[in-house]
Amino acid sequence: MTEGGFIQSMGTWNYQGGTGPQNLAVFVTTRGQVIIYSGTDPTSATTWSLVGTFDLPPPLGNRCMTPVGSDLGIITLQGILPLSQTIQLDTGAVRQAAVTGRIQNAMLQAAKAYQFNFGWQLIDYPAEGLLFLNVPLQANTSQVQYVQNFLNGAWTQFQGWNANCFEIFNEKLFFGGNDGTVANAYQGPADLISPISADMQCAFNYFENPGRIKRMSMIQPLLVTGGTIVPTIGVDVDFGTSSPTATVSSILANGAIYDTSTYDNSFYAQGPLPQSLWQSVQAEGHALAVRMKVNVLPPGGGSSSVFDTGSFDSMVFDGFLGQSASILQINTFNAVIEMGSFI
Repeated sequence: MTEGGFIQSMGTWNYQGGTGPQNLAVFVTTRGQVIIYSGTDPTSATTWSLVGTFDLPPPLGNRCMTPVGSDLGIITLQGILPLSQTIQLDTGAVRQAAVTGRIQNAMLQAAKAYQFNFGWQLIDYPAEGLLFLNVPLQANTSQVQYVQNFLNGAWTQFQGWNANCFEIFNEKLFFGGNDGTVANAYQGPADLISPISADMQCAFNYFENPGRIKRMSMIQPLLVTGGTIVPTIGVDVDFGTSSPTATVSSILANGAIYDTSTYDNSFYAQGPLPQSLWQSVQAEGHALAVRMKVNVLPPGGGSSSVFDTGSFDSMVFDGFLGQSASILQINTFNAVIEMGSFI
């Protein structure tokens, strides 16, 4: 520990993948030094040895190291760094290997503003193919999550999950709230008693003609939903941002609800529904980006709770406990675009 400080966290890393005798003990200090040991018995010099000491940016939080696949991810001031790649780079070049490379500006701003707050954590959720980075905006009060899709590497931000910590149990994602509650994430078709809100913006696109004005008049979102959703769609122009207002849409639950629906009158679950309705838009510019918002409230939502809060005496339950419907999957967008002159 030539840079001083103290040990911030410890993890294990297998550079060959898996677990076993090749597992290495990894220590990271508050100054960003990574110290790696190899062996089986630290009390014996013949079976325990120093692999090396490496310099990285300072880590963020006590839970700064998390196994990600066969690698070890470390949350630092320069982003999430995979240990296998970053120990081979100079300290000034580690940002090139950061998992958060696509959101580097947002990551650097968050690290600078909230680096001393409690609650930083990295966890992967294999069941949904997601990687979560918990960002504490205010310790023990409010947090957001930067979330990466493993399939395409895209990032998004979750809001409203004020979580101090995350954990996987029985392949399900749980988080502990600031008030001492434990929540089961990705469970049920509502955000507790509130609508599920989503706001997305596609990347700006020149449509292979950066010098020409384009006019977009219609958009066809190709969606797969768990019921009927009416999205609000707009178009952002030339790297500006708009804020279309999404009304509350009603999503049909996946079939009849136990102890609520009437037998022989209700419908069985029908599975995901494809939607492909065209919508009119008006946008002119060189670079265009589709902006879509949804605000979904399931049947029964908006009451005291959409979870199991019924009374055993009256034998009335809300029926949403244990239901996990696919709410919305966005496949692609089709659009009608007219090319104008070169400007």
